[in-house]
Amino acid sequence: MINMSSGNTSLKLIFQQNEKICVILVTLIFFFCASYVAFFHHPIFSEDDGMYYLRVGQEILKGNYQNIKIPDAPPGGPIFYAFIDQFVNDGFLTLKSISVVGSTCIIFVSYFIIRNIFGFKIAIVSQLLIATNTRLFYLSYSALNEIIPLLLIFTSLYFITRQKFSLQNIIISAMVLGIATSFRYQALIVFIAIIIYLIIRNRKIRNNLKQVIIFSLFFILALSPMLILNFTTHGTLIDSTTNQHIRWHWEFQTPEWRQNVESFIVSGNDQSALFIDPHLFMKNYLYNFFYNNPDKIFNFNTFNTISIFPMIPVLGLVIFAIGYIHVFNFRLSKERIIFIGIGVGITLFTIYQIGDTNEIFFALIFVPLLIMGIMNFKKINENLLLMMILSLVFLAIFAISNISRAYQFYPMWLIIPALSAVFFVEILPKIFSKLKIHRNQTKLVLVIITIVIILNVGAAGAFSYIVTYPHEFNGIMNEVQVILSKEPINPQGYERKIVGDMLSHEKNIETSYIMATAGGYSYHAGSKWIMANFWEGKHGDSIQSYINRENWSDYDLLQSNVGSFPPDSNNIINPTPDYIIYEKINEEDIEAHIINSGQYKDLMILLDPNNPKIPSNFELLWSSDMNDIVVYRINK
Repeated sequence: MINMSSGNTSLKLIFQQNEKICVILVTLIFFFCASYVAFFHHPIFSEDDGMYYLRVGQEILKGNYQNIKIPDAPPGGPIFYAFIDQFVNDGFLTLKSISVVGSTCIIFVSYFIIRNIFGFKIAIVSQLLIATNTRLFYLSYSALNEIIPLLLIFTSLYFITRQKFSLQNIIISAMVLGIATSFRYQALIVFIAIIIYLIIRNRKIRNNLKQVIIFSLFFILALSPMLILNFTTHGTLIDSTTNQHIRWHWEFQTPEWRQNVESFIVSGNDQSALFIDPHLFMKNYLYNFFYNNPDKIFNFNTFNTISIFPMIPVLGLVIFAIGYIHVFNFRLSKERIIFIGIGVGITLFTIYQIGDTNEIFFALIFVPLLIMGIMNFKKINENLLLMMILSLVFLAIFAISNISRAYQFYPMWLIIPALSAVFFVEILPKIFSKLKIHRNQTKLVLVIITIVIILNVGAAGAFSYIVTYPHEFNGIMNEVQVILSKEPINPQGYERKIVGDMLSHEKNIETSYIMATAGGYSYHAGSKWIMANFWEGKHGDSIQSYINRENWSDYDLLQSNVGSFPPDSNNIINPTPDYIIYEKINEEDIEAHIINSGQYKDLMILLDPNNPKIPSNFELLWSSDMNDIVVYRINK
């Protein structure tokens, strides 16, 4: 444990005397808030990913894994949710209940992880920052596959950071992390970080290697059910590649590169897309490492962030950096300044030659902080060293791809609220002392912490309201007016539920196929589903040709088959739709090369039921008030 003196006895006593009460109180308040939103303001199952994992899990339990290929996750999550739902028989209730309970446990466990490193003062303030984090609160009531693997990762970190570093703790940490990997592949990065930590944490090389072997063996043992399932079913231990994710998310692409990657995916070629174009790889890697990914963590210019200050850009990074420098007690010298300058110079030169200049902002901060950490390597507490290694390894590996969802960085995130808490508890009193503010110093610190928490609670509440009741965000004051307004706003997924319920009364709907962009329609209807983005196909083809998927590319056909229900990754079923649901496409969210290709423009006529080019066997069943969603029955 790091022994850090704040110079403020009163603040220490306040936290110390109320430690257990604070921990339990924060946890319970979070639980009740998450439960309130989950069960009173989240009435419709609208999370397509959650539906997909649940339905895939149901198919696996039926023994149909052979024709299933989950593109970005192991089968552990789907199997777990489907198994639990066998007793609940309500997928939506199952998933969001798991999220509420799991996230509450995360709030509780996170306190003890940080306490293992810094002590109770920092841990309590950290817990408050974690509990009021905007994106984590969103996950707490969402029917998604994020909370359980994150809880397992945090549990693993708790055991590996305990003061009594015993063989039992290593074994438990390894097995819990192995189970987490069955849910999310991000846990593999945590495994790599822990292995590095076990090797370099002290000079006892022989003992360290023994611990590495033990940790690895029990990790593999816990992961073995998933490995065996994949190998016996698909002939591979890990049924996933980076190619798919890179194809979806790389910021910089060329048509030639994209075509090669798609051919790899379709053919099952194990060759990595990373090695097709080294210059393109470096350009994307530097962009991700120095801009996109840290933007998701610290908020440079986005609300899609896990920053502890989501409403104020960059402030979270500043607070973290100050806490980081304080912990290391770093002292500048001429030699160190020169070394840092050389490192920054090399980084900037590389970016200018290969990358994008937008990356410079974070590079100017990250490189000096990294060099400071390397120079003070021997002074770092072992548990803090683990968190630093985890963060660095996570950022280094995740930079391979452009991460679109900020909450995917949570496995490496704990060091950020922890070092931010250092600022409030350890640094603020020193700042007040230098300003000669000695009276009411404790109260001032508590007031500042309270203001931060109130702002974060407000941000979390506003974001939750926007998500559960979708509407355009036009500023804080307007948002307050919207919340206080008596005008009703339909909850997320309202129209999909309406359409699904309507179709559920159609004859033989349980064996019928719905072609639609979102799986929510078929879930609520109780039907089967053909996934379509409505930009596939060949420009100029007929609508009938499109729904038969006659001229779809092999890549588009595979994506459709993998995402449909039931999944058809081996292209065995090859269904045709009985219903088609067409939604107006938001062109701002689609790459230009997509909307200008395929049958995108040809299919827009579906929004006009009176258009004579619509096939005669298309019977209009429903259209939205805005006429941006239309439902047709296809009479055969």
